[in-house]
Amino acid sequence: MQGTPEHHFDLKAAASYLADILNKDALSENRFRGESAASLPNFHGAAAWMDEFLYLVLKIETPSGTAFVGFETTFYPEGTFQKYSVEYENVHDLWAYDIAGESIHKFLDFENPDSITWFKTDSKNFVPLTWSDLLGLGHTSNRIWIRD
Repeated sequence: MQGTPEHHFDLKAAASYLADILNKDALSENRFRGESAASLPNFHGAAAWMDEFLYLVLKIETPSGTAFVGFETTFYPEGTFQKYSVEYENVHDLWAYDIAGESIHKFLDFENPDSITWFKTDSKNFVPLTWSDLLGLGHTSNRIWIRD
């Protein structure tokens, strides 16, 4: 597979692919106790950027309210599989190796809906702690894709 230059990596597609994967494979651990499949979280691509790693922040809507969750993953610019886009491969690897089987919603902060809960992120690297902080960064960098 031919390598994709970093500046051609589609951040919007990556965030949307991850939201799509999580919505299609909403694990039983993410159901709210005693409630139907209709109560599963609804994930939306919200923001993505690249630095040393690929970062994705998703907006999650649940019966308990709205929250943001962030993920850090290794960026593979050349991808790993022939039939998928590089964006899909990167977020599929994040899902398969770091998210699958994990209950995400129990870590979220519904009391402070501006807060971003970072999931399996190396705390040595700078990450914005709130959605407001991320919006501020988005205005200063064209490497960040954000959907308000």
